[in-house]
Amino acid sequence: MQFTGQGITIPLAFIIYKGVFYIVTELVKAGDLIKEIPGFSLYLANLETGKIYKKPTATKEGFYLNLNPNDVGYVYGSFLNDNGDWIPMSVHTVILAAAFEDNPTKPFWLNKNLEIDHRNSLKHDCRFNNLSLVTKKLNHQKIDRSTPKSKRLKDEVVIGIRKSYKDWVESGKPKIAFYKATATELGMNCWQTAQYICLNINYKNVKGENDGLLK
Repeated sequence: MQFTGQGITIPLAFIIYKGVFYIVTELVKAGDLIKEIPGFSLYLANLETGKIYKKPTATKEGFYLNLNPNDVGYVYGSFLNDNGDWIPMSVHTVILAAAFEDNPTKPFWLNKNLEIDHRNSLKHDCRFNNLSLVTKKLNHQKIDRSTPKSKRLKDEVVIGIRKSYKDWVESGKPKIAFYKATATELGMNCWQTAQYICLNINYKNVKGENDGLLK
């Protein structure tokens, strides 16, 4: 069905609810590039754009969710599953799971020690052709290569950071807040540098009495 007026043709769909016509101006259907999301039948995953579409209901038109990157750069949202529960998930996980026709809450790659890599290093770019599965080691190596290098720290500074980090986490405070505060205090180029020190990814040869690190 189409509406034509003033030289413009717009594809239309309509639904009838309690005798009232509701017009849907953008009808999105599953296909090669738009996939159903197992366990989340209210949504569709657009593999080409990396966006999530909320299907129309009897009283509301369908629409693409407007989700913004968090302070780390990843795009997250809360999705209503088929059991009626709201589940927070990253959009890149939803897109890749839908492409493999897998439930995003338990995708197959978790059991294979694989992680999702953004090929162009833009964490908010969730298009399917920008996503790939890599080992955790390779993913961290890529992040490390793309992270600007900071001036090497003295061993006693590294040990002090790790001790403070351990105390911080044990107090129940969010880890990322510590990473950012430490990076700012020491003039690091990015907070991931502090994260890698805390998690013993960088400065592995520096050992202290408080090396019982909390990952």
